[in-house]
Amino acid sequence: MCTKARIYKTLVLPILLYGSETWAMKVDDAYCLERTERMMIRWMCGVTLKDKKSSDDLRKRLGIVSVSDRVCQGRLRWFGHVERKDADDWLSACRKIDVS
Repeated sequence: MCTKARIYKTLVLPILLYGSETWAMKVDDAYCLERTERMMIRWMCGVTLKDKKSSDDLRKRLGIVSVSDRVCQGRLRWFGHVERKDADDWLSACRKIDVS
């Protein structure tokens, strides 16, 4: 794995994903994240749109998981955390409230 990919994974990706795991994300926000990621991947590989290389191929070359998959993983991790809460915890109590 190249140095740029390591820096991307450890520094840039957490900043891009901050808040998107727990808060609702609009479709435009998700599109903006994906677009930003594609631009950064192309820059890291030194590829332009004229080279007609797919972003998936470049992502595989760098060993980077897509930002939308990372958001999904983070949300599932958070959901698992909420599911494992004790039954008498306030969060579990809030999930069982019936709203009429």
